Amino acid sequence: VGEVNTRFGLTGEKLESLSTQFIQFAEINGVDLNNSIGTVDKILEQFNLDASDTGGVLDIVTAKAQATGIGADSLLQIIQENGSTFKDMGLGVAESAELLAQFEANGVNVETAIRGLKKSTNEYAEEGLSMEEALKKTIDSIKNAGSETEALAIAQEIFGTKGANEMSKAIREGRIDVNDLSASLDDYAGTVEGTFTGTLDPIDDSKVAMNNLKLAGAELGGALQSTFAPM
Repeated sequence: VGEVNTRFGLTGEKLESLSTQFIQFAEINGVDLNNSIGTVDKILEQFNLDASDTGGVLDIVTAKAQATGIGADSLLQIIQENGSTFKDMGLGVAESAELLAQFEANGVNVETAIRGLKKSTNEYAEEGLSMEEALKKTIDSIKNAGSETEALAIAQEIFGTKGANEMSKAIREGRIDVNDLSASLDDYAGTVEGTFTGTLDPIDDSKVAMNNLKLAGAELGGALQSTFAPM
């Protein structure tokens, strides 16, 4: 609670709610709680987001970690490390997480892929294309090449020799897709809470019930003491 308050400046119910979500995020993803808080704070700063978007970042990272098998901490880290570049490319957190998850899941070198995409999209942008159109055109040029040799040549021009083979193969096999890059943080709302709730077993539920009884008992005891102390 103290760390979330310090980082995001929240108080009251908003502080309680976000602290709870961070705890749930750390629990279901098996990551360090304070490291996650610090990394998410940096991501928000990079993408010019505010505290109200924090839950959305946790939700989409959890969703992509579940979908691809990548560790949530790894995904957070590479978003943070490449956030400035993605922002320069006109991509938001949700779009960046989607693209990075695809790269990581397919064994594509992230640095090489991002460097190549940035170069190619900047060139297409000069033609008046939007960033999403430029990304799609880059991928389509490889996907629709007449042969593997032609696709590899295009990939080498975009991504460099080292990462060309990985990217060309992944794109040709449909493992890299930019058609879903229009997703927003709202599309993944509730992922953390839903996943956490789904992991609770009867023993967990019993613990929650007992804790609630203890809280209720403490409140009742406090009220009784206040009433009878003067007597």
